[in-house]
Amino acid sequence: MPSGATLYEISWEGEIPPKTWVRAQVRFAGSQTDLEVVEWTGPKGPDTWSENGDTLPETAQGRWIQYRLALGATNSLGTPRITRVDLTC
Repeated sequence: MPSGATLYEISWEGEIPPKTWVRAQVRFAGSQTDLEVVEWTGPKGPDTWSENGDTLPETAQGRWIQYRLALGATNSLGTPRITRVDLTC
């Protein structure tokens, strides 16, 4: 991310059939090396997950950022297919 920027939202686009879900977490650090040891976080801190369009904590700062998505379904008839992820700072 640009120096001094704060990540404040994560959102995504794609096919999300009924009875399926998508959630996200992010982590951020000042260096690529530090990124490997920081906690994944969501809108309410560590161990929480973001829904589409959730606002992230004001502490979401760092030059390096990673996101991860969890995709799920309540049965095996469908699966989400994400085509785009947006990180807004």
